[in-house]
Amino acid sequence: MRCLACNAEMLLTEAVPADPTTLPGFEHHTFLCSACNRIERRLLFIGVKTKWTRAVEKLVRKQRALQEEQALASKSAEAASAVENKPPEPPPTPKAE
Repeated sequence: MRCLACNAEMLLTEAVPADPTTLPGFEHHTFLCSACNRIERRLLFIGVKTKWTRAVEKLVRKQRALQEEQALASKSAEAASAVENKPPEPPPTPKAE
C-alpha cells in the first residue's frame, strides 16, 4: 500500500479483527509510512471463511505435504541409486616400510 501524503511504501504494523457480530470478515489494519512516518488506519474486508474455503485450504495443505514427501522420497531414491552405482573402491595397498 502507498502513503497518501508522500506515495512511499507503507508497512502493516497491526491487524485487529473488527467486531464479528456487526462486521464479519473485516479487520482494522494500521499502516506506517516508511518515509514520513504517517500512520493510517483502514477497515479492510478480509473475507468470511466458510466451510468451503476451509475445505479448500485443507486440501491445498495436504497437496503441499504430499509434494514435499514426494520430493524427499525422490531425493533419497537418487542418493540410494548414486550409492549403488558407485564403483567399488580398490583394496588398500600395503605400505612398504
